[in-house]
This record gives sequence, C-alpha cells and structure tokens, in this order.
Amino acid sequence: MLWIRILATCLLLRRSHNPAALAVVTLQTRRRASLLRRSTVQDYVTSRFGCAAEEAAKFEKGISGRASSVDRAKDSCDRLQQRLDLSEAELKKIVLGHPRVLSFSYETNIEPSLAAVQKRLDLSEVELKKIVLLTPPVLSYSYEANVEPKLAAIQKRLDLSEAELKKILLKLPPVLSLNYEANVEPKLALLQRRLDLSEAELKKILLKLPPVLSLNYEANVEPKLALLQRRLDLSEAELKKILLKLPPVLSLNYEANVEPKLALLQRRLDLSETELKKIVLKLPNVLAYSYEKNLEPKMALLQRRLDLSEAELKKIVLGLPTVLGLSYDKNLEPKLAFLQEEFHLSNEMLREKIIKMPALLCYSLENRFKPRVEQCRQACQPLRLVVERANMTDKQFEQLLERQLLLEKKKPRQLAVT
Repeated sequence: MLWIRILATCLLLRRSHNPAALAVVTLQTRRRASLLRRSTVQDYVTSRFGCAAEEAAKFEKGISGRASSVDRAKDSCDRLQQRLDLSEAELKKIVLGHPRVLSFSYETNIEPSLAAVQKRLDLSEVELKKIVLLTPPVLSYSYEANVEPKLAAIQKRLDLSEAELKKILLKLPPVLSLNYEANVEPKLALLQRRLDLSEAELKKILLKLPPVLSLNYEANVEPKLALLQRRLDLSEAELKKILLKLPPVLSLNYEANVEPKLALLQRRLDLSETELKKIVLKLPNVLAYSYEKNLEPKMALLQRRLDLSEAELKKIVLGLPTVLGLSYDKNLEPKLAFLQEEFHLSNEMLREKIIKMPALLCYSLENRFKPRVEQCRQACQPLRLVVERANMTDKQFEQLLERQLLLEKKKPRQLAVT
C-alpha cells in the first residue's frame, strides 16, 4: 500500500509540472525504500540467528545508512558460510560483529578480497577462517587500496620474510584494521627509541609478541616499562635485556600480575632488592610464571625432597635461578632420583651435593648424566667424575677419560723400570 501511495503521488506531481516538489518526494521515497530494505534485512538476520533485542539493535545500528536487500543478505550469508565452512554461531559472530558486510556483493567484493588475502599470505582454509573470525572487517576492505599496502609497509619496515609476515598476521589478525601511518609506525618508532633497539632486535620482539602492535604505547607500554625499571632499579641495558628475553612481559598487567609476583617471591626467599634483581636478570621468565601454580609448588617440593632449610633453599635459587624454570615432576625429581640411585647417595649426601653444586640441577639427565655414566663404566673409570666434572663439555669429558686411560697404561711400565 505504501508503494502504491508513493507512486500515485509521484504521477500527480509529474503532471503538475512541479520539479521542486517532485524532487522532495523522490528523496523521501529513496529514504523510505532504504528504511524498508534495512528493516527487512534486520528481520532476516534476527529470524535466522535468533537474535536477542540487544543484538538486533546493535545490528540495526551497524547496517544503518547501508543499502542492502534480503536477497543480497541471504546470498552473502549462505556463500560466506560455505566458503569458510562456518557454523551458524560463527556466521552470526561475523554478521553481528560487522553488519555492513551484508551491504556488499559477495561476488564483486567479498570473494575477491578473501581470495587475494589467502593468496598473498599463502593461507590454508583454516587459517583464512581464523583471520576472518578475528577480524570480520577484512571482508569489506579493499585489498588493493587497504590490505596490500598495509602488509607491504609492515613487511618492509621489519624486513620480514613471507613466512614471518604470515606468522604475525595469524597471531594478530586485527593488525589489518590498524592504520599503518597513524598507528603502527609511530608505535614501532617509540618502542625502538625507548629501548635503543636495532632493527633486528625490534623484529625479534615483534615476532615473539605481535600483539605489541595493538597496544597503546603512551597508555600501556611506556608506563609498564617505567614501573618495572623503577621496581628493580634496572639500567637501560638491563631493561632491554629483560625485554629481549621475555617480550611477553609487555602484555602483562604490572599492578595485577608482575608486582604481586615479585613481592611474593621476595618474601618467600627473604630476598634483598639486589638479590631479587639478580634472579629476574638471570631468569626473566620468572615474571611470566604463576607464583601460586608454578613457583611456590616447585620450591616447596624441592625443599621437602632435600630437607632444605629456608637459607639453603635461598642459596640454591640464588646460585641457580634457572631452577625456577624447570619442571619438578618431569625434570628435577627424575634427575635427583637418578643421581641418588647411581651414586648410592643417602638423602643427606644428595642434599650436601646439591647445596654445594646447585648447577647439577640444570644439567640434562638424558644428554649428560646417563651417557657419561655409561662412558665411565666402559672406560672403567670412577663414576664420581660424572658429578665432579659435570660442567665439562662432551668433548672435554671424553678427553678427560682418554687422559685417565693413558695414565693407567703408563703405570705398569713405570713400576717395571723401577
């Protein structure tokens, strides 16, 4: 009925030869038609995905001002779902997260963009799906005018191989929605200048922590660096060292994660500020470990296993901070059990050896202790050499055994001469 009334009004105005009035009615007609199309598409989306009122309102706001039709919306939904092997829930996430995708032609806009991105980054179907799910707006970007220039700028800036560029995009698909000149490049420049990073070092950080590209430097990165530097009294070089070894520290919340962890570790081992700093510099990963689920259980098990006093536990951790990065069940306990069994050590003797040589805990059971025990047996040499010379390289240890054998061969001849 509405269309009939509009058509009749237009005919009457045309016959009245009133161009101004006709122009007004024509504009109103287009607006109403657009409203009808949006309303119909909204009804379709609401019906298909079972949208709640809040979701429907969000969709309506997103599609507002975008011409579309039920046929186009249905075609885009069906073909996109088939192209990316999407479930209904995944398709709903894309459509509600980026309603304007339904205003684009699948054939003319969406499919060419998908094909171009997939070819450029050599993506599998699963990888392409992942990028679209995490960054739905990529469906509406012009590949030639938006996506490719952005990829080329990032690749050139960081001297990335094709595989490295792909790695960053898969870890941080939303980088495709960032403005390179206004957002990405200034952020890279600030981080590089703050830590005095070479091009290679900047690249290393980005490859280990692509999300740094999405962090706000002034509101997030710089305050975090300043707090960590002040807390541990770090020089610029020491701060840089920690960041290069543990880039993910930039993604941690300092107040909620880093500071409580440092305080708990310091209190647990009764560490001075200098001792705490020493541990963090030797093992930056300690900043990323959960204190309650990782550090404390590990220290408690080691302390109980070797019957260590608080001071002895502290001595071991300070002498070998990397012990906090080893798994107790998969690394420390099997190693202790092997040493105790092979060398016939009592609990007290094992305890004394570890306190005297904490480094024994970091040597590989499979690649150092077991092979060297076998070497000593074959050469008829005392097993104590395995522990006493544990710090030797494999080549040095072999040379030691050879020297021992030569000395033994010379002894009988020397006795005969005498």
